[in-house]
Amino acid sequence: MAFKIFLFLALLYVAQVNSQLTVLPDVDDFASRFMARIHHEDRIRGSLLSNGFFFNARTIVTTGSAVFGLTMAQLRVEFGNTNLIGLQSARPETVIFHPDFNANNLLENNLAIVRLSAADSNRTGPNVMTYREIGRLIRGNHFCSKLGYGELLSDQWQGREPMRMIPSIVESNSTMCNFLFRGDFTCSFGRAGEFGFCGGFVGSPIICDGERVSGMVVVDNFCGLRPVSYIMDLERHAEWIHRQSGAEKVLASIFMIFVVFLTSKIL
Repeated sequence: MAFKIFLFLALLYVAQVNSQLTVLPDVDDFASRFMARIHHEDRIRGSLLSNGFFFNARTIVTTGSAVFGLTMAQLRVEFGNTNLIGLQSARPETVIFHPDFNANNLLENNLAIVRLSAADSNRTGPNVMTYREIGRLIRGNHFCSKLGYGELLSDQWQGREPMRMIPSIVESNSTMCNFLFRGDFTCSFGRAGEFGFCGGFVGSPIICDGERVSGMVVVDNFCGLRPVSYIMDLERHAEWIHRQSGAEKVLASIFMIFVVFLTSKIL
C-alpha cells in the first residue's frame, strides 16, 4: 500500500513537471507583455495613414487582416539561441511560429513573433528585413535594414511602381537583426504617407517586442493599397497564444493524472 502511495505521488509530481514543460517558460508572460504594449501604444491610432498603414519607429509596421491571416494552427514554440546560427553573445530569444500563415496559397510562410535580446536605440526608421535576394539568410546569416526616412521612401513615386527596398538593405551584426523565420518575400514602398505593394511573393509579418516595436511589411501578388485592421488581429493573436499556452498546460495535467490513476489501479 505504501508503495502504491509513493508511486502515485511520484507520478503526480511527473504530471506537474510535464504540465510546466508543455509550453516552455515565458510564453504566457511574452504574450501578456506583447498585448499590453499594443494597448499602451494609444498613439498607434493617431499614426494611421490614409491608406491604412502607419509608419512610426516606435510602433508596428505590418499589413492588415486581408494578408494577416490567423488560423487556429498548432503553435510550434522554440527557445534558445540554437535558432540563431552564428549569433555572438546574445541572450536566448523567444521565437513563436504560426506555421499556417499563407495568405494566397503561394508559399508556405510562417508568422514569427520574436522577443528581441537587445534594442537598437539608434534606429531612425522601422526595422525591416527582406531576403528575396539574400538567400544566405536561410542558411543562418542575419540581415537588418538601418534605413532612415530619406533612404526608405521615394519622393519620385507617383502612385505607379513603388521603389524596391532590397538595394538599400544593410548587413548588420546587431542583435536586432537576428531572426529565424521562413518564406520568400520582398518589400516595396511609396513616398511618405503612402505604402504601395507589388510583386509575386507573399511574406510573413514580424512583430518585435523590444525597446521599440517594429515589423515587416508584406508583398502581396497585386499592386495597390490595402485596408487594414491589424490592431485587433495582433491583439487576437496575442490572446490566442495566451489561451493556447494555458489550455495545453491544463490538458497535459489532466492526461498525466489520468495515467497516474490507471497505473495505481493496475498495481
